[in-house]
Amino acid sequence: MILPCLISRVRDAWRSGWADPVTHYGAVYHGLYQAEERQIRGFVAHARRVSERPPDSIVVFCDSDVTGATESFEHRNLYRDWRFTVDVGVSISTRDILGSRLKVFAVDRLGGPSELSPDGKAELALIKQTFGRPPETELVVHFAQGGNSGAYVREGWYGRAQEHTWTEGTGPVPWSSR
Repeated sequence: MILPCLISRVRDAWRSGWADPVTHYGAVYHGLYQAEERQIRGFVAHARRVSERPPDSIVVFCDSDVTGATESFEHRNLYRDWRFTVDVGVSISTRDILGSRLKVFAVDRLGGPSELSPDGKAELALIKQTFGRPPETELVVHFAQGGNSGAYVREGWYGRAQEHTWTEGTGPVPWSSR
């Protein structure tokens, strides 16, 4: 009677993480996320890879209000991290991401938060989507012989050479030959 009870208690303690340093001392996580309409998708991992346990939860804040959370993770053994998806319930705007109004945290079992970073590639796509295509080049000045730089160069320039134009005088030397 005592042995099955003891085995059950040891098994429960092992499952709850009594031998896991992250469970006892907290954890620091790192990861990336990207916003997709009403969802935040990303991955998270231990900063020092000391544990195979996921964070307790992922919490999303917008202007200091909790807009979503999840405790569900998909483990990826190859990368030793966990994927997550959080439905925030509202459309996420470019301003939320670029204005740092949106904050995503991985929370450890002791309640310690680690802020996750937005995926730079996703941010760049949002910038392009918001501001449109970059403007076309309006003016190209060619300093070669036969180029159009004559209207733009004033005193301080030598005449145009075949491939370039030199400036007159001496400027600061970027390195010393001493």
